[in-house]
Amino acid sequence: MKKKLAAGGVVLAALALLAVGTLAYLVSEGRATNTITTGTVKIELHEYSAYDPQNQAEPVVYENPEGNLVPGDQVNKIPVITNTGTADCWVRLKVTLREKEEQTPAQRTAEAQPGLADVIDMDYNEANWVQENGWYYYKTALAPGAAAVPLFTKVSLSEEMNDYFQGMAFDIDLQAEAIQSKNNDLDDKDVNPYAALWQVS
Repeated sequence: MKKKLAAGGVVLAALALLAVGTLAYLVSEGRATNTITTGTVKIELHEYSAYDPQNQAEPVVYENPEGNLVPGDQVNKIPVITNTGTADCWVRLKVTLREKEEQTPAQRTAEAQPGLADVIDMDYNEANWVQENGWYYYKTALAPGAAAVPLFTKVSLSEEMNDYFQGMAFDIDLQAEAIQSKNNDLDDKDVNPYAALWQVS
């Protein structure tokens, strides 16, 4: 009887060892690597003197006009913002008129005179852009590869410019910015809904 129990014990032990071995074979380890690529927000700003994408015409890069301009003159100056990233984005543009003081005539008086904004006109596009807090905001988010309808196409010197502006050189500075549009929706309840898009915490 004891021999049977002993034999049985040996058998049980062997089965237990086999069971342990079987469990070891049933255990499996796997590893998966998930690659997540974030989108990119990137824009380019170019200026043209001729731009007609609807007719697929080759744009002409803007160059400063030769010679001096006089009151009543008009030049083509077309800023174009293009989304060169991989994510949809909102864009905005700031226009700053700045006099080059180093080229100001010495005879100019310190009396109050019109500012540049009073004598330099641009045909602002109010159908596609809205002005808020000193910036012009494009009303539609730009898809990758898309270009915004230009904010303006022409710069004109008023015929009302007086002698104060003789010999003056000035710059038109353009600053463009972009921010993602996904998960950054426009809220019409804000006083300045487009400007609110840039209030990143």
